[in-house]
Amino acid sequence: MRRQTILLVIGLLFNLTTAQQKDVKQLATKFDKTLAEQFKANEPGATALVARNGEIIYKEECFRNG
Repeated sequence: MRRQTILLVIGLLFNLTTAQQKDVKQLATKFDKTLAEQFKANEPGATALVARNGEIIYKEECFRNG
């Protein structure tokens, strides 16, 4: 689980650095997809918060309890 979390963080940071020109809606869609792939039903979830230039651009709670 720890490895998955580290990979998720690296993936989110990579998305932010390579997609700085994309609008917030496109980024949110990518984050939603990434979280859905990482956190399957009946497994522990996560809370994700992404900020750019001090402004929160994405906030989501992923609780996958079936």
